[in-house]
Amino acid sequence: MNTAFIQGGNGVHLFTRSWGNPQNPAVIFLHGWSGSHASWKWQYESDLVEKFYLIAVDQRGSGYSEAPSDPTDYTSGDFYAQDIKGILDAHKVKRPVLVAWSFSGLVVADYLARFGDGNIAGIVLTGSLFVTRPEGSQQMGPAAALVRDALSPDLDLQYAGLKTFLQAMGGKPMTEDELAREAVVSMMTPPHVRAALLQRSVDHTTTWGALQVPALILQGDDDQVVLPATAQAFADLIPDARLIMYEGIGHTPFREHANTVNRDLAHFVLNRASR
Repeated sequence: MNTAFIQGGNGVHLFTRSWGNPQNPAVIFLHGWSGSHASWKWQYESDLVEKFYLIAVDQRGSGYSEAPSDPTDYTSGDFYAQDIKGILDAHKVKRPVLVAWSFSGLVVADYLARFGDGNIAGIVLTGSLFVTRPEGSQQMGPAAALVRDALSPDLDLQYAGLKTFLQAMGGKPMTEDELAREAVVSMMTPPHVRAALLQRSVDHTTTWGALQVPALILQGDDDQVVLPATAQAFADLIPDARLIMYEGIGHTPFREHANTVNRDLAHFVLNRASR
């Protein structure tokens, strides 16, 4: 495992961790709202490390990455596009597979809208969005409304609010230890960043409709944050897309159903790498 700080859009420094042989096919993991690279523990602590070069990123404002105070740093699609390009350049990877969870579906689309998909082998989307407020409200499930307390500067209120939100994401309930870990991971994102992320207003329908590389869509049918119907809308929108729906799984298939997700992910990446 290696760590590095790289420069993204508007000069923001982003923390990355990488595992495996850089000569292997590259997979870049992008977490969701108020997450961090640690959200992908079930991937970078698996045998995927033996097959691929894995890179997990703390997005701007989250984890160990820099967290500017200006809300524009979290609402500008141009900055996010430059973040992805900065990661690709710093790690010297060509034609990686980008894996986007939840909010990161927007971030990947920001990159595609500016730089295109010529240097991307494929996209994996899980619980992802392509439209935000107000048009995107129909993509969101009931748990998405539970984030209010997580925006408070009060530490105890934040912690309680995040635990409520995390446990309401659907699928397999977390143990107290699992819930505490996920809440700590989420609390590495300051409340001013969480609030700014919710201010994004973007519609990437056209971007995804023009995608020229294959996409794999992994979705839990009990996702209470981003509705399963959104995954179907993605599948209908992207020219070359395959949708896998996991029964009884919520907003975090890569945690709840890790072995199966890792198998499906590996098959997709190896298929893309062979072309």
